[in-house]
Amino acid sequence: MLTITEAVKKWRHYLFGTHFKMISDQQSLKRLPTNVCHTPEQQKRATKLLGYSFDIIYQPDNHNQATNFLSRPPQTPS
Repeated sequence: MLTITEAVKKWRHYLFGTHFKMISDQQSLKRLPTNVCHTPEQQKRATKLLGYSFDIIYQPDNHNQATNFLSRPPQTPS
């Protein structure tokens, strides 16, 4: 959720007023717009997303090559 709010914050000039899609390999984020926030941190981050029109699409690890490349170091043979 932190990554989503930071990405929206950085690209807000381009995203505000348009409908956009976010692709994630975390299935729990798929229900973010309809979930109830249980902690103050979740509430704080959720308020930063108000006013934006977006969909979160779940895509498993093996189909999401861009995030795999950026977030996981290459495996070296031992």
